[in-house]
Amino acid sequence: MDNLGQTLLHTNLTALFEMIAVPFFLILALKRVSHGCKQLIANRYGIRGQLFFGWLGIVIHEFSHLVIAVLFGHHITGFKLLHVPRGGDDNQLGYVNHTFNQKNGYQRTGNLFIGIAPVLGCAISLILFTKLLAPELITSLSRLPDWHFPTAILALASIWKFILLILIASSISIGGFDLSHADLSNIKFGLLVVAILVVVSASFATVLGVAVNYLNWVHSICIIVNGVLTLSLVVTVLSNGVIRLITDH
Repeated sequence: MDNLGQTLLHTNLTALFEMIAVPFFLILALKRVSHGCKQLIANRYGIRGQLFFGWLGIVIHEFSHLVIAVLFGHHITGFKLLHVPRGGDDNQLGYVNHTFNQKNGYQRTGNLFIGIAPVLGCAISLILFTKLLAPELITSLSRLPDWHFPTAILALASIWKFILLILIASSISIGGFDLSHADLSNIKFGLLVVAILVVVSASFATVLGVAVNYLNWVHSICIIVNGVLTLSLVVTVLSNGVIRLITDH
């Protein structure tokens, strides 16, 4: 029983750490850096400057909300993927308004995924654009930790693609990763449900004697998800640095 208890504790803590703690930390870090970047732009160029620098990220942000809200059965009352503010109380760059049944557990749990949808949508978009414009970079990143920058993408024939990728990645990072207070508040109930599901599945796997296989599966999934989020955070930090250079001059 002692061994079973230790294995239960190890399996649950490892699964919770990889599936909830790490991605949640990365999501909060992305939100913080992206918000700071948008604030710098707003202070220098106004709210319309955010549209100019981050329009693609804004569109992906709102579209991600919209798709996941529909998948979880929420009623869409109105949406706009890109909105030009008119001043006063009208300061939204985009929005998705939706309602749901408070008594429906599926729809309430959906708030978690609706809340974090922009982070996942923007991260996936970054990977897809990178794969399209600089596949050598994806191949190189897949060899972590033994990573070397693929200098081939700086050749004259490819340099325009690399520059385009930087512009696209910056727009996504600036406009897409900043979660609103409403997004974060909607996460709470769903996060609790997911944590319970992780504990239940990890406990079942341990009792059935397949804890090692279960943790290997969790690790193989999380290394992709957390790797994409980490790459997105690096791009967002770099974009923040570029914006600071621009706004300081």
